Amino acid sequence: MSIRIEFEPSREDWKEATWLYQRKREKRHSPLQWLMFVGYAATALGFLLLVKRPDGGGWVAPAALMVVGLFIPLRLNAIRHSQRDDAWSAHERLTQPAVWEFDDTALHTTTSQWQATLKWSAFNRWVEGPTVILLFSSATDFRVFPKRAFASAEQIAEFRRLLNSKIIPASTGGFPVTQLPSKSA
Repeated sequence: MSIRIEFEPSREDWKEATWLYQRKREKRHSPLQWLMFVGYAATALGFLLLVKRPDGGGWVAPAALMVVGLFIPLRLNAIRHSQRDDAWSAHERLTQPAVWEFDDTALHTTTSQWQATLKWSAFNRWVEGPTVILLFSSATDFRVFPKRAFASAEQIAEFRRLLNSKIIPASTGGFPVTQLPSKSA
């Protein structure tokens, strides 16, 4: 079985890929995610103090707390988007048209500047989004394959089957556990 696709990566592909990557990464509760929670909490506390201040005080301190609380997540989000755009601009190889061939032994790619063969064992997981499929070789390194590059939905389904059969997630240790057949009375 062999699958061949050709595509020129787009900024939209990169945006979705980095969104998927961030979504998977944030499940581990990064320090920046905690900082965003602090910002939201400060905003909520400022609003609560503004509405139900026990001493009947002024509005300046609660309003300042709300402004700071809103600034934190908005600024972190702006930083995240600028880093994504900087990464796109810095990686010229991401913007080159490429031909990828997938077979039972490896992934083969060719661009105008280079050729490479990557064994399936180089990848430890894959993630699918609405318009792209990512193949991860480490926690931070991935390849992006836009679904628009495939000839049909059947070819995407065939690619999924190939990924499921070739990419074996890293072991968490221990030993396999199998269920014993149940006793029927």
